[in-house]
Amino acid sequence: MRERIDLSGFWDGELVLNPEVDVAAPPVIRQPFFVPLAWNQQILAERWPRPDQELSGAVRPVQNQNFRDIARKWNEGTITYRRTLSFSADQLNRIRAGQARCFLVCEGSSYHTEISLNDQVIGMHDGAHLAFEFDLSSTLRSGDNDLVLRVDNLRRKWACPQEQFNWKNFGGLVRPLFLEWRPVLHIRECRIRPHREGTQWKVTLSLALSQATRLKGLATIVSGSMSRQATLDFNGADSLSLDIPFPDPLLWKPGQGGLSHCEMTLDPKDLTADRISKDFGFRSIRISGRNILINDEPFQFRGVAWHEQHPVFGNTLPPWQIRQDLDLMRHCGLNAIRGAHYPYAASFYETCDRFGMPTLAELPCWQMTSDHFTSPDFKTFCCHMAEEMVRQLDNHPSIVGWIIQNESKTFDEGAVDFYGAIAQTFKRCDPTRFTVSAEHPTPPQHIGGINAPSTSFDRPPPTCAVVDVVGVNIYAGWYSDKAQVLAEKLDRLIELIPNKPLLVTEFGAEGIPGHRSLTLEPWTEDYQAELLSRHVSAILDRPQMAGFFLWLFMDYECASIGILGINSKGLVDPWRRPKLAFNAIKALLASRPAQASP
Repeated sequence: MRERIDLSGFWDGELVLNPEVDVAAPPVIRQPFFVPLAWNQQILAERWPRPDQELSGAVRPVQNQNFRDIARKWNEGTITYRRTLSFSADQLNRIRAGQARCFLVCEGSSYHTEISLNDQVIGMHDGAHLAFEFDLSSTLRSGDNDLVLRVDNLRRKWACPQEQFNWKNFGGLVRPLFLEWRPVLHIRECRIRPHREGTQWKVTLSLALSQATRLKGLATIVSGSMSRQATLDFNGADSLSLDIPFPDPLLWKPGQGGLSHCEMTLDPKDLTADRISKDFGFRSIRISGRNILINDEPFQFRGVAWHEQHPVFGNTLPPWQIRQDLDLMRHCGLNAIRGAHYPYAASFYETCDRFGMPTLAELPCWQMTSDHFTSPDFKTFCCHMAEEMVRQLDNHPSIVGWIIQNESKTFDEGAVDFYGAIAQTFKRCDPTRFTVSAEHPTPPQHIGGINAPSTSFDRPPPTCAVVDVVGVNIYAGWYSDKAQVLAEKLDRLIELIPNKPLLVTEFGAEGIPGHRSLTLEPWTEDYQAELLSRHVSAILDRPQMAGFFLWLFMDYECASIGILGINSKGLVDPWRRPKLAFNAIKALLASRPAQASP
């Protein structure tokens, strides 16, 4: 197996906050920073009042601030990490002899990252939510090696997500980082795709190597009590794709899990040859009319959205915390997760894989506008990110669909071409899963522009035509309209889109923990519980709906649209303590067994 050196721990750090939004911040903050963990979580001492600190003379309301005006203090800047690495003579000799390579692997950093080793630039990466790697081999030297990573999380218009996003802007090295030693000839990419042809299951195994070879490797697949082996004959090429029949596999099922395992080696006779192992799952996904079928059984989504966020861990949640969140969701009667609004860490999907929690993985195209749609370069960037999502996350059976966007101005010019290209990218790279668009059904769809009451809509958003499943975000009873308008909009949606599965991908209201009222005043836990109960009932009363995703599981820090910087629409508070809405939804779902759409 490959040798890994975990780079978790304290690094020397130098943080420069953005002076345009942090005018009162120290010019430079130098301290040890733990990796992986957002730097936002580690500079508390610098926030404490200083004797010379000026107090503001003007305080603006904190609710519904414009995204550009909201205070971003302590949330935006550039951090430089430094660490000295030392390597054994044996490790360096293996590189010099052409026997091994050393890679720096980062599972995620926010957002733009530049890597240098021994004062030489190794490379750079844009994007916060996907892994990347660089080969350090040619730059390593005897003795001390100085590794420097410079990461900035400055908001940018031409980024994905774009500069106006409504969740905390965590910065720095937020996901695991490690060195990995590989043979010169190694498996660069592995995709395992089970599929069924009639009653026969097959596994399509696709491998890409670092270089061409005539070696014959071996793949071993274990599923339940069954196992199969297949020869990997590259025949002088650097990639292959082959189908391996598997007659009676263990199925991955919602609520149960059920993982299978694949081990691959490039030369079974050579213990030093590259070998890797991957978990995957046998399960099928298809659409029939308004139904979404998993393993040929209709699945009604009773889901909830989630954010990678915790008061202590920031967006670097440990696996045990993710497992606890899943347990709470299932205790509430929820059976699926919407990964809003970006790809999550591998540990999240691995936990969902193990415990049978279906998820929707989301490309962070959040509230894009016509400016974005008309940029060919930006469309190419987003399509590339969609392709990378599939390449990196394809083996996770818990991912059942891809969300291509959320609340963008999809009635604007260029939207259909822009999101059509993204949807086609997902389908080309992964024909086994469905695509979803999370729409607001009335122009102009931006959160800041939906306050005008509207009881119906005359046509579906144009981008509904480019996806397999239509999702709508309806905040009736909160940002606009009366609560009963949700039912009216659902009936109109069912009429307008008669031949596709329909999901309510967001709905909710804020309930400040501990704020109570006998008269259902907004912002109280009582109002939130009552509104969610009515909305869930309205959705379940309509068998034409494929399901819903509540907004959201827990309260979280946001950039705007909240009280005191907190979005309080969660079923639980930031510390995962249940609110009234949690028990209300639990009781309601327990009384309403799931059923298939007609």
